[in-house]
Amino acid sequence: MFLPESIKSEVVKNTEELFDFDPELLYPEVVDLFTVGVMTGSDLSSWVIDLLMNKLKTKLGKLDLLLNDDVHIPTPPMHLPQLNMGEDEDENLVLIRHQLSSLIRLLFVTFHSMGITHLAASWYVKLLRSGESPMSSLSEDKSENLFSSEEGRMVVASLREICGMLWSLHVREKLTEATRAYQRARENEEVLEAVVHDCYAWLSRAKVFAKFYNWDEEIQDLVLCLASELPVDEDLIHIIAEHFHD
Repeated sequence: MFLPESIKSEVVKNTEELFDFDPELLYPEVVDLFTVGVMTGSDLSSWVIDLLMNKLKTKLGKLDLLLNDDVHIPTPPMHLPQLNMGEDEDENLVLIRHQLSSLIRLLFVTFHSMGITHLAASWYVKLLRSGESPMSSLSEDKSENLFSSEEGRMVVASLREICGMLWSLHVREKLTEATRAYQRARENEEVLEAVVHDCYAWLSRAKVFAKFYNWDEEIQDLVLCLASELPVDEDLIHIIAEHFHD
């Protein structure tokens, strides 16, 4: 049994109201919601997760490659409540950060309410250690009840996506930190080679997420800007080729 489209539309329309609540305080309501889903045979869990994931991806897509200069680093991880990091911060960026945090925390509340957080997290850690393909790992692990249904497979796949998103945000922050170190070194007329290579290391990690965030042009501009600080040698050629191979 599935939710009527009229109810789905009403829920989607009112999702912005979720940001007015502390996600952790919604835990009892989410548990009740899924209990009703089980009693009525409705596929509520996968629908709710899909709704929140789409909302999260939309919000993430608004982020630039680097944090604004007025944002203090380190910032609180997105799976924790956010603080306003500076009086001069752009209000829209502050709002986006708080909304991202709320969505991520609400997704974890959703996993907790389904009672699958530990099992799904254990699967993902095992997956990372083994280096297996996520989908092949899911298809082979028939012994776990969590993986025996399409709904369960979607849940653990969503957890994997969230972990990837959190890593991308960490990469973004570390890249920002590296570029700020480069700017300071340049202003102080210090040796730049080490800080430039640190920037390139984080740029390579950010490149993995370039398509999702539409960071391609920003990354390429930064690559070329940093290239002027290095001698033209084989290492530099490899760096340029990595980012302009298309």
